Amino acid sequence: MTRTARSSSLRSMLKDRSENKTGVSGALRKNGGGAHNWGSLENERDLAFAGIDDGAAELEEEREDPESLDGSSDSGSDELTTFKKAQAPLSPTTEADIALARKFRTNALKAGADLSAIARTSVAMSSSPPKETAL
Repeated sequence: MTRTARSSSLRSMLKDRSENKTGVSGALRKNGGGAHNWGSLENERDLAFAGIDDGAAELEEEREDPESLDGSSDSGSDELTTFKKAQAPLSPTTEADIALARKFRTNALKAGADLSAIARTSVAMSSSPPKETAL
């Protein structure tokens, strides 16, 4: 059958209309429940309950073994971390230190000071937390 005859044949037009021409199948394999797929809705309830049971089992293990909370456990995402509060500087900055820091910073670009020297003066220049003012 020639191309012209095929294009006018009703049977071939119906067949060509139903076939996928891109090469990509529109059907989900394994009904969506296989590897590398989202999963099927039929298994969703079972997977949710299995996750809840796993979480309860982990909580029981932590209650039975409180020594595992010191950071030596194997699971990296479930470790509890404690943050230490930042300590205040040991010596409070005086008005003289602030004046020296201001003078140094105003002449820093002219004198060719390096960034580490400028960073050392940042403690005197910081305004966080705000300094108490007497009213």
